[in-house]
Amino acid sequence: MADIKGHWAESDIQQWLDQGLITGYPDHTFRPGAEVSRGEFVTLVNRAFKYSDTKAISFKDLKPVNFAYIEVQKATAQGYISGFSDYTFRPDQPITRQETAVIISRILGFDSKGATTSGSAQDANLIPAWSKAAVGYLLDQGIMSKNSDGTFQPQRKMTRAETVVVIKKALALSTVVYDQTGTFGDAAVSTVQHNVRITGSNVTLRNMHIRGDLVIAKEVADGNAYLEQVQVDGVTRIEGGGSNSIHIRNSKLNTVSVNRLNHAVRVVAEGTSVVQDVQILSSAVIEEKDLTGDGFVNVTVLPDAQTSSSERTVVLAGDFKKVSVGGSLKEFNVRSGSVANLLIQENLVIPTLNFSKNVVIDQLEMKSKLKISGEGQVKGVVLSEGVPDPKLPKEQQPAAPVTGGGSPDPGTGGGNGSTPVPAMAVTGITAANGMVEVVFNRNLDSIPDAADFAVLEQVNHGEFHKVEVTLVTLLDNKATVQLTIPSIAISEAEQLAVYSLSYKGGSPVLSEAITVPKANVTVTGRLFAQPYTENKPLPAYNLHIYLRGVKDTRATYTAIVGKGGEFAFDNVMPGTYVVLIPISPYTYFTEEFTVLAGKSGSAGPHSYTEAA
Repeated sequence: MADIKGHWAESDIQQWLDQGLITGYPDHTFRPGAEVSRGEFVTLVNRAFKYSDTKAISFKDLKPVNFAYIEVQKATAQGYISGFSDYTFRPDQPITRQETAVIISRILGFDSKGATTSGSAQDANLIPAWSKAAVGYLLDQGIMSKNSDGTFQPQRKMTRAETVVVIKKALALSTVVYDQTGTFGDAAVSTVQHNVRITGSNVTLRNMHIRGDLVIAKEVADGNAYLEQVQVDGVTRIEGGGSNSIHIRNSKLNTVSVNRLNHAVRVVAEGTSVVQDVQILSSAVIEEKDLTGDGFVNVTVLPDAQTSSSERTVVLAGDFKKVSVGGSLKEFNVRSGSVANLLIQENLVIPTLNFSKNVVIDQLEMKSKLKISGEGQVKGVVLSEGVPDPKLPKEQQPAAPVTGGGSPDPGTGGGNGSTPVPAMAVTGITAANGMVEVVFNRNLDSIPDAADFAVLEQVNHGEFHKVEVTLVTLLDNKATVQLTIPSIAISEAEQLAVYSLSYKGGSPVLSEAITVPKANVTVTGRLFAQPYTENKPLPAYNLHIYLRGVKDTRATYTAIVGKGGEFAFDNVMPGTYVVLIPISPYTYFTEEFTVLAGKSGSAGPHSYTEAA
């Protein structure tokens, strides 16, 4: 973004851009001085604090088609914002500095009763009673600041740059840090609404429900951390720890990312613990011990750009349902226990897959040419085309190996002759910029929810990061869906992207690498709505619309319609497209049109008739 170079908030804005918390405009500008609406502000707050719970709302000026509708539902559920006395929310009205102060103070749990006021501001007499204590609190905490003349200007509108910095500071202040050895937590389970960070060695957290993320930081080094009766709703990031390390006891975690640079870290699940998804980006030992819960449900070894594959080792010990290896390693060893489904992805370099004595692999799916060693037992092998037999010792050979990819036919093997319906599973994905096409093993009865899919994106061999699925479309064959995701911004050079997708917590599937070409063209147009109560079309506003490729064009782009009905899809590759306009409960399509290489074009003016 050229217009943030040298800006006072450049580093904060760039960090948020990199994390996907905020985006720029199609013309490659950020517009740091532009005003922020109330709807935009709550959207950014929810995104930064990972708020997802919703509550019914009934504001007169906020309909479900408005982009801010669900975000205001989230804000209302968290209790940090309310509407006006006339039962409106005014989502498009710019938010003021005093409104911002009140919202952030509520999020941080500030109690205004008996609090000191903002008398230090030169214009304190202009700050009304309802916001005075909140303004004083945020000034004292350094989250907001006065102007150079000592004034606060409570009625001044917030800019995009100020909004990023204020929310970022509030998020940092809301993070609970444990930097000393000890046991922390109450006798009964308590809820922590914010992020938690462990930086000290031998820290025990107990009886906590963490609504945000948990980070076991690199400062822990080779020390230990213990989680006892802990539930984490966000992501647990393990960046520190050593050979004894991270113990998860009677706890429930969603996604765990293991990424300690140049060191192996041991992660142990004990008791009733359930860890839904483990993503390994470094060397690691993943172990189940004295376990009565489900333990590690899905384990994925992801490619890592920071650690050489010749140094990475991954060791498993326990009973695992699904393990997917998508990164090259020095060693992959199943030391004890069993794996129900082990998938080795394409084009990997691993000297040997070692299965120790008494280890049982129910099904091994091989998409790379690798060797197997050890005394473990492999009951079934699925070989992709071109992958040779891994030459198991005779006593380990499965009775009837299956070749050719996919899964063995669940209807074979005796029984009463009936063929059971296989569980719904993803058999492959194909990616394009802004779109992932997902193929299932059987027809779908309905369109899946966007929340059913977890999509990770890697650009130019960097780290994988989660991207949002904004639209799910079921194709005519009923076994394939198209997911619309944010497109990768076009740069002056080609970019290489890889996607990892899992469905309902299943084993992740990697896409083939795609190339995002150099800068393309811009497609512009205007959109009008024809209300039944009006005689002529009116410009549409604040709608999310999509430019979707048809025929042989495999790409999808997203735009938001401006106040005058104008829209712009930037960095569009040549091809044939339609504009898709979702207006619940209908979806409207334009006629097909062609985008030519190097020639910006128009999607023309389009209109739709609102349903009665």
